[in-house]
Amino acid sequence: MASATKRIILSSGWVKIAEAKGREAMAMIDAYGAVQLAVADGEPPRGDVASGHSLNGSMMWPVKGAEIIWARGAGVAVSVTLLKVVPEFATLDSAALKVATASAQAVATAAAGAAATADAKAVTADNKATAADAKATEAQQVQARRDFGKWQLIDYLAIFLSSAEYGAVLAGDIASQNEIANTMAVQAMHDDFMTWWNAARWRTGELIYPAANIAINDELFSEAFADALWGFGASRGGNRVMMRFDNTVFTLKNWTGRAAVRTSGYFAEQNITYPVPKAVFRWMQKEGRAWYPKIIGAVKIMGEGNPETDPVGVWVKNVSKPRGQTLDVQNLSNTNVFLDNVLNGDFDNLDAFSGGFQPTEFGGATGHMPGEVRFANVGAVVTATQAVFDASHVGKYFGLAGASFWDGETRLVHWSTIASVDSPTQITLSTAPAVNVTGVCASFEAMRASTSGTTWTMSASLSESQVGRLVTLVGARHAGSSSNVGTLTTTIISHSGNTITVADAPVDDVTDALLVFSPLLWIGGPEDGTDRRTDNVGFSNLRLESTDSWQTSCVPCVISNASTMRMDNAKLHGSAVSANNFGGTAGAIVLGRVNGLTFDGALSQATRSPRYGAIIGSGGWMVADFRGKYTVYPENNRSAMVYLDPILPPEASRVAIYMGMSPSSPGFPTAAQAALRLGPNGRDGMVVSYGSDRRASQDASHLFPTDMGDVTARSYGGPGVAVGQADGVVGQLMPVGFGGDSGNVAPSLPPSNDLNLAINRHGRVRTNTETLNAPASGAWLVDLVFSGGSDHTIQVAYSRGAPSRIARRRVTSDGLTATPWAPIWAGNSGTTAQRPTDPLMAEQYFDTTLGLMIVWNGTAWTDFAGNTV
Repeated sequence: MASATKRIILSSGWVKIAEAKGREAMAMIDAYGAVQLAVADGEPPRGDVASGHSLNGSMMWPVKGAEIIWARGAGVAVSVTLLKVVPEFATLDSAALKVATASAQAVATAAAGAAATADAKAVTADNKATAADAKATEAQQVQARRDFGKWQLIDYLAIFLSSAEYGAVLAGDIASQNEIANTMAVQAMHDDFMTWWNAARWRTGELIYPAANIAINDELFSEAFADALWGFGASRGGNRVMMRFDNTVFTLKNWTGRAAVRTSGYFAEQNITYPVPKAVFRWMQKEGRAWYPKIIGAVKIMGEGNPETDPVGVWVKNVSKPRGQTLDVQNLSNTNVFLDNVLNGDFDNLDAFSGGFQPTEFGGATGHMPGEVRFANVGAVVTATQAVFDASHVGKYFGLAGASFWDGETRLVHWSTIASVDSPTQITLSTAPAVNVTGVCASFEAMRASTSGTTWTMSASLSESQVGRLVTLVGARHAGSSSNVGTLTTTIISHSGNTITVADAPVDDVTDALLVFSPLLWIGGPEDGTDRRTDNVGFSNLRLESTDSWQTSCVPCVISNASTMRMDNAKLHGSAVSANNFGGTAGAIVLGRVNGLTFDGALSQATRSPRYGAIIGSGGWMVADFRGKYTVYPENNRSAMVYLDPILPPEASRVAIYMGMSPSSPGFPTAAQAALRLGPNGRDGMVVSYGSDRRASQDASHLFPTDMGDVTARSYGGPGVAVGQADGVVGQLMPVGFGGDSGNVAPSLPPSNDLNLAINRHGRVRTNTETLNAPASGAWLVDLVFSGGSDHTIQVAYSRGAPSRIARRRVTSDGLTATPWAPIWAGNSGTTAQRPTDPLMAEQYFDTTLGLMIVWNGTAWTDFAGNTV
């Protein structure tokens, strides 16, 4: 007969795994890793004497009397089954034989009655023996797989779980699963793999995860694994691992906590003693950009939707050439994917849905109004179905869904500041909505912060602690970052009310800056002074959607520091207005520093902010292409497609954003909406249409000509267009009117109001009574005819009043020499009283009173005979 099978996790010291207890027995031992075995009576073997028998697999070991089997092997799991051995009978003498015979006859009847029971026990023993044989065979198969570098999670689940718990995993019954044992099994597999993987160079392994929904309560990788991975040196640069997921789901259940003080890897090396975020999947390496697993198949992380305890989903640091097929993160109230210093990678089918975290200026526990409260208005007066307002809300923006103007498809969100809080259920807005609504959702805008070193004051108080959460301050940078990085990402290390203390201070303090808490996707480089970044990473079929819940409105994507990045068939989806707190989606994407981003997809319901835009640019270096569709439905009365405020002054910034996105509303922008909204350091020309010539910054040189066929344009502008009479650069366009002989724009005065300076160009100017070197007093229009050489400009002047007069002169190219104004006969005539009062030399005039043609000789009017008339 056999004892129950025991599962034991060994340590580095000797551990008792089986004992004979005066019997004779056979121990069947399965070791899932390298262990040492020894047999001793009573006390464990002395470590300096007994090295033990080495085992990595299965074996049978006989024991008897007081013998005890001892084993050691840090973190290795073993299972032990003790089989009883029946001793043979000794040879009996004749007396004993008689006694035995009599005794046998006495118990014959009882023995016969027990025969059936004995048969049944024999069957049971056979079954147990068969099971033992099967277990031994299974152990051999497991070892065979490991011999070829394959590690299967299902093997560990079979060891750590009871049959009922194992069945619950296979059935996907989360409620019945033992999440603690599941987590131990996953970590044990990874630890065993790391021991093997790190033992030699050029080892290539495969981790295989079953098609199951597995409940877990802690990280997939232990602190020991994380420490070993961080210590992977250059000598292990050739080691590779592939993770194969067969539609595996890891569901968080009773998660241990959002953050913890870490004792391993990067955090230990940096001597970080404050709580930092936990992560379901944490893969951090030290050696520059080390190799990352190749992930095959589909894996899903399902959060608990609990902002207080949900960890980061995937946190990757310092890796090269990551390959991910299908990753789905849902219902996780934290950053879903955090990519820190990633190089040359490809991610396909990355989905993050109904997750993230972003408090609004509502305040309260987490910055979120209750999900069930609804709102109505009569004019500027808004009422709530629950008590949600307090005095701190005065002056803050409040957005009321469906209460603004009609844009051709729907009524937009109406944003207005709160003029007064009339009661806990009523406020009065500064600006009345366009229409009255009832039973709708509403929101405050996303949280902002002002800084004083590492002490930051938020624009609203939160009662639920945010310690251990990563946050990104927009428009600031770390002391170790390049001067053109426009975001600072750091960890909250203490929190009370509206005051947080963070691990890193910005170089320059900021006021009322957007404070992003937990986006769905964060991309950048380490905030540790190395100024490294994520580079050459592509995403195909990327979908980030912060919708579906009153707690999940957030900024879908933050790119803190990256270059050469593509996002194809991408969708960045903000929060729908069918749930409260939609203002958490301050924008769809934040650009801290990006040199070469190509985005092709959709920005949907992408900005719920009254002050920012769907694309928020704060970096001093931003070169990016956006094309696809910008879905303004249902945006707000203050929406903007792009908000720009580079961290550097305009003349020092390198910004060239090319927009090829078409808004779905033909009426956009209307009223306070804007295609481009500029902060203090933003300026026109930083955003141009997608078909524009690509440049490194807004002021960089154009390298190639633009070759176009027929051109249809509404208007022209920019430095290539002359906008006044003083312009005269070769190659410029002259809009209608500004050429002086087209359109309905009045000609300008000459430079410095001096006709001697209206030279070396074609055009037309006008004079007034203060104009120098005019033909005569009064108002004239002067045509400028440039000869094309260096000798002169011909000026022809036309009087604007009666009588009609024309004069001509020539001005040299330096403006210093001019011929006298010479009159040109223009058929001017009139009465004696109407003669010109400021005639030109040789000017002719027909005097209708005298019926005589007369001429001015410089001092008097005379007839052709020279007589004064």
